[in-house]
Amino acid sequence: MEKNNGRIADIHMLAMLCVAFRRETYEEVWGRWTNSLALGCSKTTTIHCGSKRSNLRVVCAADVFVHHFGQAAFKHLIPTGAYDELFTENRRRFESKWSVRWIPHQNASLEFQPAKALKR
Repeated sequence: MEKNNGRIADIHMLAMLCVAFRRETYEEVWGRWTNSLALGCSKTTTIHCGSKRSNLRVVCAADVFVHHFGQAAFKHLIPTGAYDELFTENRRRFESKWSVRWIPHQNASLEFQPAKALKR
């Protein structure tokens, strides 16, 4: 809808289904903060925490729609239990790296405003 054009909201936790950022941001945040994690799972939470620690904002765009098929990358690991093992190990690494307890993502109300109105 046009009423959502250019509207963004700060988001408390990133679920990295679809993201956009500059290459230098990717190299800074990805290289600096994610090198201790295994494949998948906690990397999106680490990208979020690394972005915040690098004094970057993480926002949700109201004028973008992404259809995401859940577990598409890892669904073949679920029947064998390998996904749970991978998730548990990444959770342990994440909590150790950030000295925080991992909490599952939850839907939260967002206050969308014109992008120009929000502080950097």
